[in-house]
Amino acid sequence: MNILIAMIVPFLWGTTASATHLGFMDWPPLALAVLRSLPAGLLLLLIKPVWPKAGQWRLLLIHSAINIALFFWLIFLVAQNLPATFAAVGMAGTPVVALLFSFLYKGSIPNVYQVLACVLLVLATWTLFSPGNQHVQWLGIIAMVLAMVVMVAGSVFAQQVMSQVNWWTMVVWQLILGGIMLLPFAAWQWLSNPQAYATALDINMSRVLSGIWLVVINTALAYALFIWVLQRVSIVQFAFASIANPIGGVIIGAWLVHEHFSWPQYLIMAVMVATSLLAQWLSQKPRGSAAAKTTLNPDRVVS
Repeated sequence: MNILIAMIVPFLWGTTASATHLGFMDWPPLALAVLRSLPAGLLLLLIKPVWPKAGQWRLLLIHSAINIALFFWLIFLVAQNLPATFAAVGMAGTPVVALLFSFLYKGSIPNVYQVLACVLLVLATWTLFSPGNQHVQWLGIIAMVLAMVVMVAGSVFAQQVMSQVNWWTMVVWQLILGGIMLLPFAAWQWLSNPQAYATALDINMSRVLSGIWLVVINTALAYALFIWVLQRVSIVQFAFASIANPIGGVIIGAWLVHEHFSWPQYLIMAVMVATSLLAQWLSQKPRGSAAAKTTLNPDRVVS
């Protein structure tokens, strides 16, 4: 059940690029990052007010800088420099980053199924994002790789923070603090390049609906679920659950943004999705042994 809940989160995140393409392609990424984070945090604060303890501010500030301010900025760079569907499918490479990080940081040895899945994911990703593809911009690819690294490393740090900070406090204040951190940069950009914000305040129905989706569903709800479930699954498990990201991206991209690609490209996307799901299924241990070793799993924080 926890894995299914974990898959809801990246499915919702997979719609980020489509919502951006639908209503906010003329917004600078910094402004979009503020729009996505600060209102969502204030909304959650209104639902259930909470205030961090004196000794928790430092951890929350570091966490917010990595997982919200930096990550959101990178995600919107990806969204505006790659097709919405490609942006979501590209994040299917997150398990590769997660396994590499887990090996380097904790010495965890991946099993043969995970290694084979990573090899297939790398080959499929390289084919899909080949330099000759006219849809691809290098800024988007670089931002996507950095976003995956930040997501995995930030999730590890998030688990450490949750051992000292209540999960709801963390959800609410990471969004508020991350948005506040981004405000000075967005203001500097507006003052130095006002033309970038020339059409930012133009209001239409697509922008209103996209904004509500980004703030309420894509961020407030998704991040509340993310922090809750991160206490109950390992980083690698969540990384493989993130295959729901491209599923959401492909469905919403085709439906709302009307993006269409060749059958070979759709086949590659399907292979990436199937590879991650199969690796996750084959890597599952028997319930008895898994339950007996829950407290010994170096990637898991027991709540």
